Amino acid sequence: MEAALAAVSDGMSTRMAAEKYNIPQKTQYNKVKGEHSKKVGRPNTLTPEEEKEICEILVRCSTIGVPLDKRTLVEIVKAIALAKGKNGVAGSHPHGG
Repeated sequence: MEAALAAVSDGMSTRMAAEKYNIPQKTQYNKVKGEHSKKVGRPNTLTPEEEKEICEILVRCSTIGVPLDKRTLVEIVKAIALAKGKNGVAGSHPHGG
């Protein structure tokens, strides 16, 4: 894919690059236009730092022998989210999250 993109940057048509590098023409075209750079799905609610904080809590609880069930974990996530000004993070999943 990178070679095909480089060829297009050097002036080759997307159709020719797609043929030469055996890439579907629509895929090549979308990649050139930046359509494939968009993430699919809902954006993350928690930042990587917030997720790390939750992991650290889980590790600390495990280290001292305090097991956490799903309900308690959800409450911890809710508390962190609300403290950071986020609303409706956990517990809103239709399958009981």
